[in-house]
Amino acid sequence: MKRLLIPGAILVAFLLIWIIQSQVEKSEMSGKTIENFLNLDPGKVDRIILQQANNRYELELIERRWYLRDTRNRLADSMAVKNVLDAAVEMKAGTVVSQNPERRQEFMVDSLNGNLVQFYSGERLLSQIIIGKMSPDFSSSYVRIPGTSEVYLAPGQLSFNFSRQRAQWLDRTILSLHPENIDEVDFIYPDRAYRIRRDSNRWLVAKKPYTDAVETDSLKTVAFLNRLSRLSANEFPTADESGSINFQTPLLTLRIVSADSLYQLEFASSPLDSLRFFCHRFEPDDTLVLSKTNFESLKKDFASFLPD
Repeated sequence: MKRLLIPGAILVAFLLIWIIQSQVEKSEMSGKTIENFLNLDPGKVDRIILQQANNRYELELIERRWYLRDTRNRLADSMAVKNVLDAAVEMKAGTVVSQNPERRQEFMVDSLNGNLVQFYSGERLLSQIIIGKMSPDFSSSYVRIPGTSEVYLAPGQLSFNFSRQRAQWLDRTILSLHPENIDEVDFIYPDRAYRIRRDSNRWLVAKKPYTDAVETDSLKTVAFLNRLSRLSANEFPTADESGSINFQTPLLTLRIVSADSLYQLEFASSPLDSLRFFCHRFEPDDTLVLSKTNFESLKKDFASFLPD
């Protein structure tokens, strides 16, 4: 009988310790909501570092554009960066769920599992936060300021804004124009060239040297211009592909003349995958990847614009 009582007594003792510890934590919990928890002025932020496990991303504001620092700076998705800054400024914290260092891993706000986000102005650290996992009801997230013991519950699914893969931080935009501002498009292939151009309220198409022009099918032309003006990449070159990109003889070069600018895009095939095509954008300078379907939608011939 005594042998049965001893394990039971130990279990009760552990249970009492847990209850006392929980009550201590609850007594120290704050029910007051802290607005702008990070005390951050987004206008002063020009560098953001996000680090989790083996991934580290650095975003930097250069001449009013955000870039992801890599082996080369690549244009970042401005909306993704805006979401980070908005979420940081709007972050509220109220309930302290724990002050026990041994429970940080449970909430994923420890240095190994948490997502550390730091905001800088130049080299000066403005604010930092560790974003942990979401609460059981998915309405809040656990957060902790490095160097402090308090783990807070912050409203919102914060990990969606702060935890992204590398490609998700990059800008996929190739062109972003108003179709009505496009005046001319040249299609330059290795062995031939065509041009469509606006002529008052109609469009004309001509073969090089662009003298004998004929009127295009308006619906086909408008559909193409709408597609071209909102052109986005499907992916980005892999490390293996980067060394094999060759634009010396492009499969296709598009020259787009708009009301106040000239844009040029060069396209090349991937030697590693016949379903992927590279697109060289000159401003800002970068190489992106289009699917075969998207590339084929741009690869137009003279007859493509003629009425059926």
